[in-house]
Amino acid sequence: MKKVLLSLMAAGMALTAFSQSYYLIPGPDGSNPGNLNSDAEYPPGGGLPAGWTTLMTGNGSDVWSATTTLPFAFKFNGVAETQFKVSNTGVLTFSTGATAVPSENNENLPSANIPDKSILCWGLNVKATSDYIVTKTFGTAPNRQFWIQFNSAAEKNIQSGWLYMSIVLEETSNNIYIVDQRFFCTDGTNPCTNKTALSLGVQVNGTTAVKVAGTPAYQAVSGNNVTDPSDNKYYSFFYGVQPALDLKMLSTSVGDLVTKNANTSIQGSFVNMGSSAINKFDLYYSVDGGTAEKASITGVNIATGGVYNFTHSKPYVAATGGVSGKLVIWTANPNGSADEKVDNDTVKKSFFVVNGTGAPKKVFFEEATGAWCIHCPDAHTYMEKLKEDFGSDVVIGVHHNADAMTNTESDAINAAFASGYPNGYVDRTLFTGYTKVGTNRTDWSNLVTKQKALYTPVKVNISNVSFDDATRKIQFDIEAEFTDYYSGDIRIGAMIKEDYMRGAGSSPLWDQAIASTYINNPNHLYYQKKTPMVGYYHKNVIINVPSTAWGSAGSIPGTAAPGDKFKKTYTYTLPALTNANIPTTAEFSPVGSVFSRNKPQEIWLIGFVAKNNTSVGKREVLNVNERQLWDLSAGNMLVKAGTTVVEAYPNPASANTLVQFTVPAVQKVTVRVSNALGQVVVEKTIDNANAGQQAVELNTANLTNGFYNVSIVGGSVSGATKLMIAH
Repeated sequence: MKKVLLSLMAAGMALTAFSQSYYLIPGPDGSNPGNLNSDAEYPPGGGLPAGWTTLMTGNGSDVWSATTTLPFAFKFNGVAETQFKVSNTGVLTFSTGATAVPSENNENLPSANIPDKSILCWGLNVKATSDYIVTKTFGTAPNRQFWIQFNSAAEKNIQSGWLYMSIVLEETSNNIYIVDQRFFCTDGTNPCTNKTALSLGVQVNGTTAVKVAGTPAYQAVSGNNVTDPSDNKYYSFFYGVQPALDLKMLSTSVGDLVTKNANTSIQGSFVNMGSSAINKFDLYYSVDGGTAEKASITGVNIATGGVYNFTHSKPYVAATGGVSGKLVIWTANPNGSADEKVDNDTVKKSFFVVNGTGAPKKVFFEEATGAWCIHCPDAHTYMEKLKEDFGSDVVIGVHHNADAMTNTESDAINAAFASGYPNGYVDRTLFTGYTKVGTNRTDWSNLVTKQKALYTPVKVNISNVSFDDATRKIQFDIEAEFTDYYSGDIRIGAMIKEDYMRGAGSSPLWDQAIASTYINNPNHLYYQKKTPMVGYYHKNVIINVPSTAWGSAGSIPGTAAPGDKFKKTYTYTLPALTNANIPTTAEFSPVGSVFSRNKPQEIWLIGFVAKNNTSVGKREVLNVNERQLWDLSAGNMLVKAGTTVVEAYPNPASANTLVQFTVPAVQKVTVRVSNALGQVVVEKTIDNANAGQQAVELNTANLTNGFYNVSIVGGSVSGATKLMIAH
């Protein structure tokens, strides 16, 4: 009679603990094991990040891959293994001499059709040309993970769609994980009515297996087609006999900053790794090795695999600002007895104590985009809404990828943070539920709201701005002014951005691709446009990062105190004002030979103060500010030869407005009014404007309420101002 060893995941049901080779615990929802892999879940060549190796592409028959050597020492069922092979039906085996390939018609476990020493996502189908098995190693020795991913795989029960599932081998611990990553299914234009039917588990031999509940009809749970780990589910297989009592501490929500004289709640979470449900335990914490504060928790029911979120009954109160501390939290005495595995009971957290005298907070929003990205124009509408909703409390910079607006520092930022395109980085913060800093556009407004309410210890000032019209050299200072203590690798940073950039042609990329979804939607801003959109206005484009992507190292000492000010001077020489020949087929006017980029009147300076860290997920922008190179809000500009002050009266305007400016010599001058998307909505040309002051009356009766940009472009003169329409 076969001995089937099951691991039951339902609340309140215990796992069989004796005579087991492996036992299983479901991991926390919405993450990958150990959070080492934060790569976006895409096919090779279609968004899958670099570093993956293709082990197999779709094959119409049931086949094994070539025998492959593991990248590190690994033991299966206590025995060292060095090689493996994988079937395109979802079976990994260390029995590399096996010849019969399991078909995609999966069965219950254990099965005589599965080789000994196998790990299973059985029932997958990697047979189409767009299906893959790929591998990648994450982390550093001696704690690496080796991922074997069934990428864009099919399954017999889904009418049209795909699955992403992975088998993960972990160095040193010899743990095995099966990760349910991504699932999508359609039946024509309707969602699928059937789900997957898979066999997930570890089979030691023909009589011994540990399987995930639901096998052989396991249904994928990552069913919303999200490409980051926020919808993932993983299952952990541990070698040996499962302890009855084992609490594993996961994390604490205590932050990097603790406020002096305030009650800091000691919170966090742990998972019950034992076979017995937990109904009581003791919770302790201490700071800097001091007195252990104890809280006894009773009346709970934490099932095997259950995650418990705790709050200690006694908060911590820091007495002194400007100092660091170390918090240690641990559990003990589950069910009144000794924990059988004490090496995982503790979590540690370092913090810094501040006075709580914060500065006004602005949020830095950075977008990852590309002219090739068909969904990015839709994301730009979300970005514009941020400016509309939050005004000067949000500073926007856009980092282009693989087009004519790419620069080295923007590439570095996107490489570190993006989980796909389009993506948004809100203060470069790694938010709960994400494993990458990059976030989806539907989340941007909520995340900006959250960041705007946060404490910050520093103000950012931009001063001593100059622009030499002859050399086109820009010089400016970024100052960090601290209102509170802060500690760490803190840096001043600077960026230069340009609004309303344009270019001619798709190579190098200027014309903006767009999905038919938006072109065919009468409610979308770009309804009935063409793809690519010729003459598209690219806004908030980061064109230079003089400080480097992560700020200027050493610009702020390791610890700052209230009242401290630190300043860094930056320079940048703006390239020559560029004429682009926009084709007459352009989706956006004007066309022909137009000044398209490197326009001083569209240059903005951004200053930020950021916390740097070797871990990408622990970097963060503390505060930010921006100002236009020519200060239009003050009613004047940095007047140099070739520039002119532009004034509009009345402003706000209703039916009409009078635009006044000065030209140095007789020349052709064009006055343009552009909306928030960069579309020219009013234009008037003076073919022979005499030297001296000019006045041009514009009809604004047909313009909708809102802010507009008024620009003056001539042979030797340029300038700009802002105009508000309010009927």
